[in-house]
Amino acid sequence: MKAPEAAGLDRDALVRLHDAFTALVERGRLPGALWLIHRRGAVGCFDSVGQLDPVRGGAMRSDAIFRIYSMTKPIVSVATMRLVEQGRLMLRDPVSLYLPEFARARVGVERHGQLELKVPNRPMTVHDLLRHTAGLTYEFLESS
Repeated sequence: MKAPEAAGLDRDALVRLHDAFTALVERGRLPGALWLIHRRGAVGCFDSVGQLDPVRGGAMRSDAIFRIYSMTKPIVSVATMRLVEQGRLMLRDPVSLYLPEFARARVGVERHGQLELKVPNRPMTVHDLLRHTAGLTYEFLESS
């Protein structure tokens, strides 16, 4: 690992980052944390605090393996924003421009205990998808 400055990182900022994670661990908000910052082709920071397992104990290890859920969201969001930067996609674009099936989307409105499908006031946009305000739900949630 190179010195933080070789990766264009501020050593004082990294100390503040370490202190912030330490404070979260001390307040019981996190059992532990592990982070790596790679920039300009170099690892400028690889650090950890707290415990790997708060029930069984043991310090956080640099080779820890975590179960991480919903990682498609940040990956797809970054890819989407790269397309926006390239001018190949606009946040205000309707989703149906890319997925024509969404041109026929309906909104569920509950009235008197019954679910009615209505035409939306406006089309769902890429921005709505990124903000999770598109009205889409998961199959395991209530029908409304």
